[in-house]
Amino acid sequence: MSTLFYPTPDVIVALHDRTVEREGGATGLRDVDGLAGAWGRAETARFYGDLDDIAQICLLAHSLIRAHVFVDGNKRAAYAVLSTGLAHRGLALELGADEVRDLIVAAAGGDLDEEDFTARLRAGIRPDPVFEKLFEYDRSPRS
Repeated sequence: MSTLFYPTPDVIVALHDRTVEREGGATGLRDVDGLAGAWGRAETARFYGDLDDIAQICLLAHSLIRAHVFVDGNKRAAYAVLSTGLAHRGLALELGADEVRDLIVAAAGGDLDEEDFTARLRAGIRPDPVFEKLFEYDRSPRS
């Protein structure tokens, strides 16, 4: 069985920097303790919770959205972590760009907790047909 892509804080910063480089905006980490806290919250749930892979990567994205650890591009960084984590599992979001944006903005504003965020994203997650054709991959939930 595969292991979920689970980024370290350094990888999260690299994903953020790449996103800002491509899309524009200010670079820089505003709150290193906030990054450690967001990552630690999700990492703790990863080891001690009963969350499946999708819930774990959604929790990390939600924690990053809420922590506002970067000078700019927090929501984009969280989306990069979410989409990369799902892609590693052979999954993709089939939700429209507007719907994903609205979910992320609602989470950032505190209007969507991590359970609702995960449930609404999960409804739009499907196996990636390209990935499925290229690789034999075990997408069964990790317990």
